[in-house]
Amino acid sequence: MSVQATSQQTSGSGYSQLKNELEAYRALILRTLQLKKTDSENSQEFHSLKAKCKSKMITIRRIYQDAQLALSEAKEAEDTKGIFVEYLNYQALAYEKNHLEKEINQCDEFETPNLAKAIDKSEYEKVGESSFDYIIGLEKTELENRKKKYEDFLQLQNTTKTEKAKVLKFKGTITPFAQLINCHCG
Repeated sequence: MSVQATSQQTSGSGYSQLKNELEAYRALILRTLQLKKTDSENSQEFHSLKAKCKSKMITIRRIYQDAQLALSEAKEAEDTKGIFVEYLNYQALAYEKNHLEKEINQCDEFETPNLAKAIDKSEYEKVGESSFDYIIGLEKTELENRKKKYEDFLQLQNTTKTEKAKVLKFKGTITPFAQLINCHCG
């Protein structure tokens, strides 16, 4: 609630009271001026009206001071509320900061025994120097390794074919001999 809304609420009845008092004061002043014009300044009624005017002026000042006090109290309450909201925002941010610091510490303390094996420091430093050249170098090395493995595969395949041929040839020479043995034994 704003100060203006609060002052309107508190001064709603104060406003009507002040309006009534000012109208009564105006009527007293007009009557006093009439008496003064007729040279009745020394009359009992004039002194009575003068006292009533002073009394009304004191009442008007009191109403005004009450309204000012209510307004300042409303402003102070709004300021206090604003400070409280800002303090709550500060507490929320402080909590969030502490929470994030705890999570960072947990990440820092997380054990990764295979990480040291996966990334050698010297290779990591190479990446820092020129990552593009380093990646190209890795790709060339990988290509050379694959070519060598393919050549080894082809050589092994040829060796396997040769050995199979030898086995088949040997099998061809043994088969008649095995049949001969079976015939004599059987």
